[in-house]
Amino acid sequence: MKINQALFFLLAATVAFNSCKTSVENKTSSGKKADSYELLNIIQNETFTVKTDKPGDPLLAILWKYSPEAYFLVKVTGEYLHGDIKIGNSTVIKQGTKKKNYTGTDGTRKEIILSGTGFFAWIDMNKPFPEQIKDISSAVHEENHKFTNASANFLFSKKIKNGRELFIPSSDGKRLLMINFDAYYLSPGSVLYAMRRHVNFSDTPVFPAGRLESFIPENKKTTRYKLYIGKKSKQSPGAIGMEIGITNLMDEYYSYYWDNQVIYDLYGYYKNEQPQTAQSWQNWTSQVFSTYFAWAEFRYWIVSYLLYASQKEPQIYAMLIQDEHLRKAFTVIDDRFTELIKKIFFRLEKELPEHLKKFNIKVAIKEGTFNDRGNTSRQSFYGIGNISRHMFLNEFSLLVHEMERGEWINMANAFRLTPQHSLPKFEKF
Repeated sequence: MKINQALFFLLAATVAFNSCKTSVENKTSSGKKADSYELLNIIQNETFTVKTDKPGDPLLAILWKYSPEAYFLVKVTGEYLHGDIKIGNSTVIKQGTKKKNYTGTDGTRKEIILSGTGFFAWIDMNKPFPEQIKDISSAVHEENHKFTNASANFLFSKKIKNGRELFIPSSDGKRLLMINFDAYYLSPGSVLYAMRRHVNFSDTPVFPAGRLESFIPENKKTTRYKLYIGKKSKQSPGAIGMEIGITNLMDEYYSYYWDNQVIYDLYGYYKNEQPQTAQSWQNWTSQVFSTYFAWAEFRYWIVSYLLYASQKEPQIYAMLIQDEHLRKAFTVIDDRFTELIKKIFFRLEKELPEHLKKFNIKVAIKEGTFNDRGNTSRQSFYGIGNISRHMFLNEFSLLVHEMERGEWINMANAFRLTPQHSLPKFEKF
């Protein structure tokens, strides 16, 4: 959905060129290039208001009770952002068909057309209720994409009457570029904005993340690599790794933050409202271990992108370093996600084992053989009673070790506005 919107914005900018040609001449007559971030003055004091009473739907009621900030996000996207968005007579966001991709154990991908709307589009209502609960975090992940991509334009649509106000002249004064902002929801009333940078716009230059194909060693091309970075990705033209640069990686990084935050919060649901059995808690840990290491993957790719830019695209790197809005967004997101992973690890290492002692259920880290598409290796498993779950610790630790090298720390700190926090490590017990 995000990619379709991005391409639509580019098309809109191209179509609008002729009708706005006079505007280009007027804006550049002073010889001063417009500052795209000045556009944020239009919406900087605008906020979303939604009712946060307990909902009647049982899934939303669980989210409302245990993860209220994620519930607010879902309410905003559901009430404001799931229709077409128009500025004046121009549609700046047109809703397309929702699709969900599944990757099988053999690496093949299957695309499914979704029929539901909003939050519920991402919930498989044919599953038993406990399985639907396990879809909640993914649904929040997807709704965060919607907020990131659509909320700024929605607020603009309430404040301006002509979409041409969102166009600025290019450096040479010959073209108009439609400026779009990603919005990073922190909490009700707190949002960070950063300009979305397109490969196709000369004034917001980035390079495709697919260029990292030769920059990233084979042993560090982990689970999600083919989907988001690899040039052999089966995504259509305009896909994340092929056409979009660093801001899309940040969008995914933050959506996986919300994915993990909801899983962390739902610990309370499993503790208070589910049977205290090994199987019940494996339902929770299965969500943790399928999602947590996205922190390491996306952080590694973002820093890789910056390293590549500093070495091979110095002009692009210099422009990224000059963008303090983007750097602030990354700093806040990075801190939030890093500290969340530490809290998840503490919960797995200390809190859950101590809780399950009351029920005579033992938690232990076990070593075993894991087969991944014909490749066999020794891996760590998180055992609750007689049930074990693959932890993906080898892949996670490999990327963390790389990001602890001096070159990587220096690059992360050069882009961040404050020094990075210590990186999370899982303590085997």
